[in-house]
Amino acid sequence: LEVRFVPHPWTGHGPDAELEQVIENGFLRELVDGLCQPTAVLPQTEEGSPELSEGRLTSLLRVLDTVSGTLVRDPVGSQGPRLFGKAIAVVRTKLWFEATRDPASDIPVLDHPPVTVQVGAASRPDDGVLGVFLPAADPFDSRFAPVDVEAVDFAVVNGLLDAVFDSASVRRLDHPFVRPPQQQSRFVLQPGQAREDTVLVEVGGAIYLSCGLVPRRKLVLEPDFVAAGLRLEPTIAVGPVLDVPRASGETLPVLPAPDRASYDERWVEAPSHGAAASSSGTSYKSSMLPPVPGEATIPAGRCTLTAGWIRFEGLRREDD
Repeated sequence: LEVRFVPHPWTGHGPDAELEQVIENGFLRELVDGLCQPTAVLPQTEEGSPELSEGRLTSLLRVLDTVSGTLVRDPVGSQGPRLFGKAIAVVRTKLWFEATRDPASDIPVLDHPPVTVQVGAASRPDDGVLGVFLPAADPFDSRFAPVDVEAVDFAVVNGLLDAVFDSASVRRLDHPFVRPPQQQSRFVLQPGQAREDTVLVEVGGAIYLSCGLVPRRKLVLEPDFVAAGLRLEPTIAVGPVLDVPRASGETLPVLPAPDRASYDERWVEAPSHGAAASSSGTSYKSSMLPPVPGEATIPAGRCTLTAGWIRFEGLRREDD
């Protein structure tokens, strides 16, 4: 299994561009870099079950799917079209342990027992914490600590495999990327110690912090912080598809697209498949997605194959 980060060519970055040139946020860049590291494929086998192979990205996605099932969401339709998946916030947090010396005590502050802090609470229906990303000096050594160790012990397998293998609905994960030494997002703090973490949170859920048996703090992301991220505008690579010439000389790609409310669908054609090249370099032709030709339409000439991308562009609402 191989994971590669390739920016869209029309952004001005080549396929071999460094992450520093494409992703400005350093914490997000660390996460992507960690997922793109080569890793040994670990076969997951159980008696009577089909063999599964895991990589860093597939292991992470299975953990996220497992934890996400514990969150009670808002009413259907409030989180956007299911076609586009779910929005995950990459949140930077800081934990610290303040301790002051009791004048009546002879115990130094540094001798105070450490405390254990749990980031997230899978047992709380409104908690959206998926886990904590743990970067390292060498990205190959980076790890992901799930909010609960049961997310890897009883990780779900995506529905496509379920349709093929009835027994593959739940399977233990042993990939080292999702099994850090501390097993889950639980950290020990010494007096006066502070630590910063990159937390993955499902948008719409809270962040619970626990020190003891019950949650002590509940943090909620302000809607203004995540509003822009909820307007997902994905781009889907499509091709090869049939390209039908018209009498006007233009060509018409035949690709029925989903009709999503509040979105415009645009077709971006790859230059190697017919889009014009400008004198200053390669250009990409972008236009509204054309309608599918009728069954009785006769092409004006020889049909060819083309390829490109469907871009979903969100329309601004009146209350924006």
